[in-house]
Amino acid sequence: MDSDENDKNPRWEFDQHGNDTWTWRSLRDGHTVLRGAISFSTWKAVTTDAARCGFSETMHHYVVRAAGRITHFRPGEPVRNLPDCFVPPQPL
Repeated sequence: MDSDENDKNPRWEFDQHGNDTWTWRSLRDGHTVLRGAISFSTWKAVTTDAARCGFSETMHHYVVRAAGRITHFRPGEPVRNLPDCFVPPQPL
């Protein structure tokens, strides 16, 4: 996948900070931040802003970090919940 294709299909991340603040960012290759937004007070506000910037919950892989959980949403796959402290195994 080349850089232009990654820019068109980034991974999106939504983070809840405390009980009342949300932020979003989109990443290329899972590491390079393409865009991001300052805080919003509700889930609806943060996802609405992300949608204005190209986010689609039916087309993009996205991650939500909230309430001590990390939830992965991938198009066409079941939702995956992981504890916030989960560290993925590293390749050998």
